[in-house]
Amino acid sequence: MIDDLTAALADAEPLTVTSPAFEDGDRLPDWTGFVNENERPELRIGGVPDAAESLLVTMVHPEAADVVDHEWVHWQAWGIDPETTVLPRDEPLEGATEGYNDFLRQGWGGPSPPPEQVETYRFRVYALDMDLDLPAATRRARVASTIGLEGSVLAAGELTGRYGADQGSVFLTEGPRGLRP
Repeated sequence: MIDDLTAALADAEPLTVTSPAFEDGDRLPDWTGFVNENERPELRIGGVPDAAESLLVTMVHPEAADVVDHEWVHWQAWGIDPETTVLPRDEPLEGATEGYNDFLRQGWGGPSPPPEQVETYRFRVYALDMDLDLPAATRRARVASTIGLEGSVLAAGELTGRYGADQGSVFLTEGPRGLRP
């Protein structure tokens, strides 16, 4: 079901996703990093269809699949009002649920790539024809399967940022050699 959610980026109507903090494909600000301020950037959303009942927003790290067999979830939030056009920098999302990330923390968990790496982080926004009524502890696979079984993605968009270990990484700050062997 996660593959169906990812496929919606190509198959559904397009949404625009931008940020005043970085351009598509550029580096994310240092302050987004997990070992820095660990704050999520402002996102701007456009093109949400009138039929949308809610928005789902995620930030995933695709290269992590080489190590942990799935895209690392840094952030997921659902139940966002479909008329929302701005998700402010690091402010609570009123009326929405911020789920747990793969750091096993609720809310935003910023980038933290391996040493000497600059890796890709994808902000994905989905306009849904349903409101997800799921608890914060719901994992990404269940979010995706609930959408697949009970609703559909009307529109989707993506904004890509890059972040390097030279900007700050838990792998460089924990222990004598970091967290990696």
